[in-house]
Amino acid sequence: MQLYCDESGGVGSGVMLLAAVTVADADSLLTHIRAVMGLRGELKGSRITMAERAFVVEAFARAGGRAIVAQADIAALSGPSGPPADHHVYGALLNHAVAAWLPTTDIARDSAPDSPAAAQRVDVTIDDGRYDALRNLAMRDSVQKSVGKWGSARLADSRRCAGVQFADVIANSHFHVALDTREAARIDALFQPLWQAGIIRRLPINDI
Repeated sequence: MQLYCDESGGVGSGVMLLAAVTVADADSLLTHIRAVMGLRGELKGSRITMAERAFVVEAFARAGGRAIVAQADIAALSGPSGPPADHHVYGALLNHAVAAWLPTTDIARDSAPDSPAAAQRVDVTIDDGRYDALRNLAMRDSVQKSVGKWGSARLADSRRCAGVQFADVIANSHFHVALDTREAARIDALFQPLWQAGIIRRLPINDI
């Protein structure tokens, strides 16, 4: 399974979310979406209209896309010394979201690469645009440790990775709902069937 990860929000906005999504043939799906929308440049949740968001999300779901969205309420994580560092929250969200996708059985974890259980292999692609190179590498290495010998983790430029662009739209959509923005009610209505069907799962993070 290919997982693609991107975030929205941050400590300064009071909420941070990270979407870990999987969708078959993300490149072909994005090519189709770009052609229909007449899109030039990167697909980003912060740059699309409500109608375009609905089209992208529904196309993602029809293509078999799935997502887990980890969410942190910064006030709930803050202590006497103030809020946690932005990168600490991001790292916790990233690791929790990826871990929620990982097989939990010992058979899967201990299987040989060519065994049937190895079909549960998880390869993770993480957007490299939020922090400096050294911090991004540390995030990648932490995820690599989580997935172990039966998966991989890598960084990618979102402009060149279709799957990360879908993760961006999913994360940004949940950011609107979390902050109750002007578009929140319409986005909530768009996502309600996906939440109820388990196509997109929400994962509150209460500790880092």
